[in-house]
Amino acid sequence: MNKVLLTNVVRWILLLCVCHSSFFPSEALPVGKLPKGGRWESSGSDDDSEREETYITPEHKVYMRLTNPRIDRSIHKRKSSYVRRGKLFNRNGYVLKINKDGSVDGTTDRNSPLANLEFHSVGTGLLMILGLTSKRYLSIGDNGLLQGSEEPTLNTVFKEIHEENMFHSYLSYKNTRWLVGIKKNGRAKKASLTRVGQKSTQFLISYT
Repeated sequence: MNKVLLTNVVRWILLLCVCHSSFFPSEALPVGKLPKGGRWESSGSDDDSEREETYITPEHKVYMRLTNPRIDRSIHKRKSSYVRRGKLFNRNGYVLKINKDGSVDGTTDRNSPLANLEFHSVGTGLLMILGLTSKRYLSIGDNGLLQGSEEPTLNTVFKEIHEENMFHSYLSYKNTRWLVGIKKNGRAKKASLTRVGQKSTQFLISYT
């Protein structure tokens, strides 16, 4: 009888584990990677809400600490392994531009000199983006605002994510929950409101 009871208890524990993993499938996935045949739940979302939402669970925080034990705080000082020039076309219909005053937004003028960018590789999948006209680096400030920085810092380093729909997203190296985004009205989206899969965070690169 004890064996039967023990067997039933083990079955219930396994069932609870399976149910938990079904309800929270994203908690065990590193950013930028998907299982074969998987897709982001919000892929192609039109959500440009100004309401801040958080999807980070205690389990995910533990996972991120284990997979990202530390940040290289001098990575922005590395010499670029390669440099390419081009433009970033946002899925909402704008070209990203870095203005001389340090602001960042989108424009429908594909020939705007402020949209000419230079991509500096500083590691595997890691890069910095420089505005050739403004001479400023694309950056996500500690307040979550997209801006142009006169000097390279840890906030100017991004991880390039290749999504399954051929678009690219740019995730903050310093804060792995924040992405570069341009809203439907062409304004920069606050990083704390972004998540992978939103149209505002998806870009196509046109190299020159």
